[in-house]
Amino acid sequence: MKQKIPKLGVALSLYDKVDCLETNVNIIRNHWKTNNDAFISVCCNDPNSLEKIEKLDIQKLTPGDEIPIHTKAHRRSRIFDCITKSIMACKSDFIIHYHSDAYALSAKDIMKIIDQMENEEKHVAFRGRGLSYRTDKCVNGDVDDHFIIFRRSEMMARNIFGGKETNKLEYFSVGNPESLLSLFLQLSFDENELLFYSDMRENSVDPAASADNFYSDGIMHRAMNPYNIDDTRGFVHIGDMTLVHDFLSERGVSKELIKVKEHKQEHPPENLNSTPDYLQEWLNE
Repeated sequence: MKQKIPKLGVALSLYDKVDCLETNVNIIRNHWKTNNDAFISVCCNDPNSLEKIEKLDIQKLTPGDEIPIHTKAHRRSRIFDCITKSIMACKSDFIIHYHSDAYALSAKDIMKIIDQMENEEKHVAFRGRGLSYRTDKCVNGDVDDHFIIFRRSEMMARNIFGGKETNKLEYFSVGNPESLLSLFLQLSFDENELLFYSDMRENSVDPAASADNFYSDGIMHRAMNPYNIDDTRGFVHIGDMTLVHDFLSERGVSKELIKVKEHKQEHPPENLNSTPDYLQEWLNE
């Protein structure tokens, strides 16, 4: 008998943040009240991390391409490769993607979005600044690669990621992954088939975030680092690893499920002008 695929699948992508990934798997399997059987598909670009990942309670592990990081375009290409491979390998009716340093704290709010997609015949649900947003990096719009949801049947039928004649390295020398996601959605779907569920204006960010006139209050609610919190939906991104334990436990995740190493900074760094790893990573996207 053919095994029925689950309604919900989670596609997770990472380079080497295996402790974040393990935390995510623990949250899905042991913290979620429903959909604990979600299909978990992981893509990892770091060959040295694959053996550890294989031991986790996931259904599919796909090695990403070993793309050397010579330029910003190569780094963006590696990120996009991992995103698309994790999504394409996820066998479920609906697929939500996020990177391993982000966490969905409940399936309930994901399923609310999926219910809306089904009721309104939408095939992709996303957040960000939207398809019409333009900057130097967002040349074709801004679709966040966290918490984007695909109806798998339509994604496969339209070959979103496989049929587009795009020189990615050339594109990524200017545009970022969020912009290419936006372009691919526009090439594959009519706008009325897409659910733009949030421009992220309700999200909490670091008070030190830059000013942003896109939002009426002047706060850059789209800033992802050191954290970006959507408590309405339980969607959390934590780039700064020193914050993970506090942020997740404050939101009800049991300490034993959190496998991110606690490395609180007790003393200031020797080089006060150094850029934190999470911020350097974001600046280079």
